[in-house]
Amino acid sequence: MRVRKYRTERTELGNEGRRILESSEIFQFASKVTITTMLIENPGKERIISELSGVPVRTLNHWAAKADSVGFDALKNRYSQGRPTSLTEDQKAKIYDAIDRPPAEYGYSKWTGEALRDYIARTFQCSLGIRQCQRLLLKKRQKG
Repeated sequence: MRVRKYRTERTELGNEGRRILESSEIFQFASKVTITTMLIENPGKERIISELSGVPVRTLNHWAAKADSVGFDALKNRYSQGRPTSLTEDQKAKIYDAIDRPPAEYGYSKWTGEALRDYIARTFQCSLGIRQCQRLLLKKRQKG
């Protein structure tokens, strides 16, 4: 049996591959399902599967219990994106257009979080916090 010779350090290459795979939500789910299936099909091999997968035995048992009680879909990552925005994309575009124009056209001396909050309330009958408006201003400045 021939042993492959790598141009790149094997651990470095493996770490890069792992970083790429771990950044994919689909891969994370698929690997949880694969590892859990291996655990279910190989009772008593928790330690070996744990060592090979790098997942603690306790986590493996938790995944197996979830899959058994609720199904494998329970192993999907559930990320909360926070509160949904109260502005539509069209409204945001109009806000960014307004920010590009001189604030005096809208009755303000300069664009601040408070000024933008007032503009949004008058224009769209929508109430946003000052900090949220400051983030909109910052985002616009970063976009250019």
